Amino acid sequence: MKRLLVASALALLCLTVAELRAADVQPADQVARVGVLWPGELTPAALQNFARFREALGALGWVEGRNLVLDYRAAEGRPDRVLDLVAALVETQPDVILTPGGPSARALQRASATIPVVFVAASDPVKNGLVQSFSRPGGNLTGTGSMDSELNAKRLELLKDAFPRLRRVAVIWNPTEVLDDRASELRAAGGALGVELLFVEIRRGEEFAQGGIPS
Repeated sequence: MKRLLVASALALLCLTVAELRAADVQPADQVARVGVLWPGELTPAALQNFARFREALGALGWVEGRNLVLDYRAAEGRPDRVLDLVAALVETQPDVILTPGGPSARALQRASATIPVVFVAASDPVKNGLVQSFSRPGGNLTGTGSMDSELNAKRLELLKDAFPRLRRVAVIWNPTEVLDDRASELRAAGGALGVELLFVEIRRGEEFAQGGIPS
C-alpha cells in the first residue's frame, strides 16, 4: 500500500504541475488544492496511509500548510453518503482528486469531466469503464489497477498447484466494488479446475467479526 500511495503522489504531482503550467503559474506562487474522497471508514490503518501519502507529497516539495491544501471527505463506510460527498468535493473545484477505485471513482467520473482524478488499486479499471486502456487512459481519470480479470483463472490455478486436493474455495467480495461478471468469470475458472467457489459478501469491516464464512 505504501508503494501505491507514493505512486499516487507522483501522479498527483504531475497532474497538479500540468494544471499550474497551463495557467503559466509556478507552484511557489499558488497553493495546490487536492481533494481526497475516502469511501471507507477512518480506521487507524487508513489514517496511517494518509500520513504516508502526505509524507510522499512532502518529499516532492508539496507541503501541507505551505503550498498544498488537502481536503478530506470520508463516507465512513456508508455508500449512501458517497454521492453527496462527491458533489460537495467537486463544487470546491480542487486541482485533482484522489480516491480508491470503485463506486467513488465512477461517481467522480460522472460528476466531472474536467477535474483530474487519480484512483488507487481500482478493480479492473478498463473493464469497469474508468479508463479506455492502461496505455491511453483518456478522459480525466488515471491511477493504479489491481485484480485484472484475466488473472482470475491464474490465481485459482496457482492455488490448485499449491494444494492439489483443493475442492472448495471461499471468495470474500464486496458486491458494490466488483461487477457481477467478475463472479461469473471466477466460477467458470473454478469449474475448469474442479473447484467449487463459495462467495461470501462483506460490505463493511465489522462484518468480518460476525463470521459467515462457510466451513
